[in-house]
Amino acid sequence: MRAMVLAAGLGTRLRPVTHTIPKCLAPIFNRPLISIILKHLAGCGAQAVVMNAHHLPEKILSFLEGSHPPVPVEVSHEKVLLDTGGGVKKVLDFFGKEPFFVMNGDVLTDFDPREVMKAHVEGGSLATMVLADIPGLNNVMIDPEGQILGFSPEEAQGERILAFTGLQVLNPRAFEYAPDVKVFSILDVYLGAIAGREKVSAHIAKSLFWAEVGSVSGLLDCHRRLARRGPFFPEKGMETFPVVVHPTAYVDPRAEISGFAAIGPGARVGDGAFLSDVVVLENTEVSSGETLSGCIAGPGFRQHEDG
Repeated sequence: MRAMVLAAGLGTRLRPVTHTIPKCLAPIFNRPLISIILKHLAGCGAQAVVMNAHHLPEKILSFLEGSHPPVPVEVSHEKVLLDTGGGVKKVLDFFGKEPFFVMNGDVLTDFDPREVMKAHVEGGSLATMVLADIPGLNNVMIDPEGQILGFSPEEAQGERILAFTGLQVLNPRAFEYAPDVKVFSILDVYLGAIAGREKVSAHIAKSLFWAEVGSVSGLLDCHRRLARRGPFFPEKGMETFPVVVHPTAYVDPRAEISGFAAIGPGARVGDGAFLSDVVVLENTEVSSGETLSGCIAGPGFRQHEDG
């Protein structure tokens, strides 16, 4: 199985974090998100991965060069953003003639892509979308046979409506339905295939952890949920989870921590500081007596969920 991670977005909803790093490098309890994604894909049998990059691509390349990913990774640099469909079309040769798995680079999930790949191949589908019931995001209409009807829930007449998780399997032939432009959404491919009466299937995930971390609120909520669930990959440094302090960070013994706290490389937390449900980024100083609650703390900023 080959896979693609869509990681070219600008990360505007995660600013100011993404002023200095692309969102796929956003830390999840001090581990870059993309490192968790790649480890998960490798564990699920991915033989090779391609990811696209646009915003701060040098940071992604530097990370990959220094981290020795568990699966071979190629990077497709987009000088101009090609959107979700154009980005995949640009690297179609990477997949050969076999169906391939695609996921968003700002999603943390425990979903096993082998599950949808098996359903896709056995069902003879051109494309298969992984759907789940996610209130507030449900907008994909499906018929009783599990076929995708469209993405306009306001037009639904009793059809089931679920959310697209960004996880999907596509046959290369699906891109025969892509518009004749360089920049387009993957949904344009789906709509073209549906109009062409191709088999575009829904694979409904019964139970999965799924967190979209491409915003300040999403990143903090992901940490909260993991604090209740437990870390994705228990390892050295996680013994005090959900309080995780990087080995190069310093927390004064007179500081107080409640809830979860992820304190990144080179960070310093002064005496009398109070932290509750916070992500402290690399090289950030939390002053003595400072109180931080429900926020991302970085050098020169404190970003709360409400902006």
